[in-house]
Amino acid sequence: MTKTAPPPTKSEGHQQTPDILAKAHAVVSEFDAWAVGDNPNDQRKLVPLYTAASAFAKAWADVVEVPADCARFLRGFCRFAEAVIANERQHENEFQRPRHEREFAPPSRAFESAVRELALTLAAPKPAPLAPLESVMRLDGEGVGHHQISRMYGFIDSRGEPEAWKIEEELKSPGKWVNENWVDPRRQAAPVNTNHDELLADELRIRGRQAVRVGNDWASSAYVD
Repeated sequence: MTKTAPPPTKSEGHQQTPDILAKAHAVVSEFDAWAVGDNPNDQRKLVPLYTAASAFAKAWADVVEVPADCARFLRGFCRFAEAVIANERQHENEFQRPRHEREFAPPSRAFESAVRELALTLAAPKPAPLAPLESVMRLDGEGVGHHQISRMYGFIDSRGEPEAWKIEEELKSPGKWVNENWVDPRRQAAPVNTNHDELLADELRIRGRQAVRVGNDWASSAYVD
């Protein structure tokens, strides 16, 4: 059994985005290849499709914090991950049979629908670029309170309180806190516990860690010759 990777940190969130998106696009590509065929039971097309779906579901299940770049894909990703888990459970008995006798069924309507929604999700236009924040010095000159500036710049302690002292230090020594290492809080990875969609993602993630193990077995023993 492949070990699950350690939970990603916020700084790793942006690195995860290309991998998750690549796996999602691979699913859509394999689905299109299967859909244009004459035989829906063609194992030569079902195996790559289910392998790609399993790889995506595992990657999504391993995410603890949703990368900011993936936030707009959250609903489509969650729905597809749920469909993959159901699909894997449906085929679990096939793994009790010798490999040459295994016969995987075509995707269910729910699976097909989830893939089509995934394709639409991936094709959705990117949101407009974020407007740059006004500088700390300018905000201070406009009379904006240091507590408010702290929240705007993401200077918040572990208790959720603004770190106004960092703004004071930034005004005295520009670049001390707002420099190349500073990350705009609007681009940081979002914790998965703030609204209905993210709670759904969290639920799928817990279920996925259990069910996607079948997918790991698919990739290592059932699909790859």
